Amino acid sequence: MENSTIYFIILIFLIIIVIIISVVLHNRRNITLRALLLPLSTTSGTATQVTGKRYIANLNGSKVVPTVNTKALGAASIILDTSNRLTYNISAIFPNSTVQFANIHRGTAGTNGPLVTTLGIVQPVGVFNPTLATYIGTTRVLTTTEINDLNADRLYINIPSTTHSNGEIRGQINIL
Repeated sequence: MENSTIYFIILIFLIIIVIIISVVLHNRRNITLRALLLPLSTTSGTATQVTGKRYIANLNGSKVVPTVNTKALGAASIILDTSNRLTYNISAIFPNSTVQFANIHRGTAGTNGPLVTTLGIVQPVGVFNPTLATYIGTTRVLTTTEINDLNADRLYINIPSTTHSNGEIRGQINIL
């Protein structure tokens, strides 16, 4: 099978995942990340449920400032829990690049802004091209200003790569 066909199949798969996540989040008030993709942590063999305010971000190169011409794309599901931490699950595909970490920055759509927090190191999904990246974790406690920015669509996820060190894909974090 030719590479472009494989990329297309993976792209369709990711789009289907984003649609499923959007439908599930839209139709449920208390959602667990286990219901979305994977359990984040366990306690005595059972998945820990994370409830709270839900957010989503769709990431691509057209949202990077300046715009990046890339086939990379991603999707994020995020929950602000009662302790003011973000629990996140980000999946992205990078057909022509290697990635290591993802960040949250302060800034409105179309503007670049300062780093708020790093979301961790990539957890490889497989050892093949294209690079599939998954970021799963929980942030530090957010400040009141950061929570206000989050609720006003003034935070975004940026994922740099070896090809685009200032960001290959980006997505504004939007409340559901």
